[in-house]
Amino acid sequence: RLAFRNVPALESLMLNNNALNAVYQKTVESLPNLREISIHSNPLRCDCVIHWINSNKTNIRFMEPLSMFCAMPPEYKGQQVKEVLVQDSSEQCLPMISHDTFPNHLNLDIGMTVFLDCRAMAEPEPEIYWVPPLGNKITVETLSDKYKIS
Repeated sequence: RLAFRNVPALESLMLNNNALNAVYQKTVESLPNLREISIHSNPLRCDCVIHWINSNKTNIRFMEPLSMFCAMPPEYKGQQVKEVLVQDSSEQCLPMISHDTFPNHLNLDIGMTVFLDCRAMAEPEPEIYWVPPLGNKITVETLSDKYKIS
């Protein structure tokens, strides 16, 4: 969402062949001068996260739209994005967290540092937070010497 915050004059965005699953509508809306975007040749997640692409809420031109194919969910794999999004008109969805996000098991000694990378996609954009064993909610705004979310 904030990746392009310092380039408001950007008019053309080429994100094809980048292993992206989605581009949030709010990301695109944060670029007031954006006229065209290329997201073809990415493994796109065809659900509510990218539903805005076929809506009439944007004047942005998608380059090579016939080369935009769904990679997930399985029932849409290989279908063109524009065809699937006409069928599925839901505008909200639960977060999708990659199965490969976390290891199944960690053996750690007391005092060791651990970095866990959690990425989630949903519409509206999800709030990511951590709840350790003591039950306190840790967010990006939490100030702590022990935990950090960024």
